[in-house]
Amino acid sequence: MCKNRGLVSEDIHKRVRKAVPRIGGLPAALIATLAVFLPKSMSAWRELIAIISLAAIFIGLLDDAMSLRDLEKVLLSAVSFIPLGFYFDSVSIFGISFQGYLATILVILLGTFSANATNTFAGFNGLEAGLSVIAGSILSLLAFLRDHEVEAMVLASFSASYLAFLYFNFYPARAFPGNCSTFQMGAFLASLSVVGDLVTPFLILMVPHALDFLLKLLSWKKMKEKKPTSIGKDGFLIPPPHLSLIGVLLRIKRMKELGLVMLIYFIEIILGFFAFIVTYVYFP
Repeated sequence: MCKNRGLVSEDIHKRVRKAVPRIGGLPAALIATLAVFLPKSMSAWRELIAIISLAAIFIGLLDDAMSLRDLEKVLLSAVSFIPLGFYFDSVSIFGISFQGYLATILVILLGTFSANATNTFAGFNGLEAGLSVIAGSILSLLAFLRDHEVEAMVLASFSASYLAFLYFNFYPARAFPGNCSTFQMGAFLASLSVVGDLVTPFLILMVPHALDFLLKLLSWKKMKEKKPTSIGKDGFLIPPPHLSLIGVLLRIKRMKELGLVMLIYFIEIILGFFAFIVTYVYFP
């Protein structure tokens, strides 16, 4: 279907390029969205999460279809988080409680950053889906240990949905997630972290995304050239001219695509252990 409608992209990090479905993660994004209604309890926040998730999918589809400007993606993401921001007027970050309008602003900023940073920290087989599965699983465990069983079940369903997709997205990828999924991953996890009082561990798990975002911001002019990571004749990746976390890692050590993705998985797992200790021991 994607091929017939021109919704394919080349896998550019292979010596022999092939066309791959561009929005292969859409089913996983929709299933993860519907999963919020699985628990029998009548939690009032479920409709808000579903709206945010569907809005993120819609923004991603628009971006896949017509390439939205960066400012448009930021503003659309921010608007979708406004209802959640007003619903939760208290947010705790590293033991510091924020109330009222300040909490509302923080929720909107958190959601906007997460959706867009997950979308930009992408481009390698299994990277986005794998990181989301790791983050979702760790947050689900923390929610369960805090007796937030509904949030734990929803996060576990999210992780399971993308674990199934990862079967097709892992190296060598037979499907790409598409912006419709990357936006949804970030928005969904951010909104659940607010609902489940898991903002602190979520921020720790988002460290790679934040570093990548900051590095790209420092190299904004070169980013406009849109020169991605390339591949040499020996199969090793060549870092892009602009700053990014991927570029830094590739300048430290020469790697092929699979090795790079596995290294970032390892970093995320280490951050997960750190988030678990910080949250469970210091901010229970």
